Amino acid sequence: MKPLLFLLIFFATNLTVAQDPRLLEQEWYLFDLILDGENYVPPTHEEIPFIPLQFNESNELQTYVCPGTAGIAPVIYENTDTFILQNLVQLAGSCSTLENVIYTQRYFSFYLRNENTVYRYEISQDGDERRLILTAPNGDQAKYSNLVLSHNSVTKSQIKMYPIPAREVLHLEFPSQVDISEVKIYNLQGKEVFRSKNNLTKLPVSGLNAGIYFLEIIDNREPNIFLKFVKS
Repeated sequence: MKPLLFLLIFFATNLTVAQDPRLLEQEWYLFDLILDGENYVPPTHEEIPFIPLQFNESNELQTYVCPGTAGIAPVIYENTDTFILQNLVQLAGSCSTLENVIYTQRYFSFYLRNENTVYRYEISQDGDERRLILTAPNGDQAKYSNLVLSHNSVTKSQIKMYPIPAREVLHLEFPSQVDISEVKIYNLQGKEVFRSKNNLTKLPVSGLNAGIYFLEIIDNREPNIFLKFVKS
């Protein structure tokens, strides 16, 4: 009986100390999301001042984007740099803008696409800042800091878009500091109807029905920008 009791205590102790203790010592804040090789810098504004992540003493992961969109999942720590994320439960809240709804879907896909698989995590420190990188089995990454990092965001007014309404081609002019990798167009229902990684300054829109659309500009270094335009 004593050997059995010793083994139970041994395994219970190892389950509680297997993770890197720094993982639980602070709240983490997302500063970059990489899905299928594309960078998605989180938006920062009134509805989403930051996107937090927390690992608690109950062996749970908790995170959210907009209020009411929280996701909670049990975590099994394998050792000091890996864990298994079990079934994530997401609350049925939503964001108030299409931009934030799309980012919420992207962010939670990082966890939902890789449930019950092994994530690798790496913690680094430079002065007062700690950084946490989570890597999913498919190579996607979510990068966090213990500090809320600011971005020198390009404003919508710095991007020129014409003609409005557009008929055949929508022209775009960007400031020099941007690093645009892709543009996407959504209809009012949030369905993607066009995307391009080439010729990003002249978008052929003749095939779109007349109406109102949202243009997403994906920047590798800045939060994505959403602009509204009319197709005649």
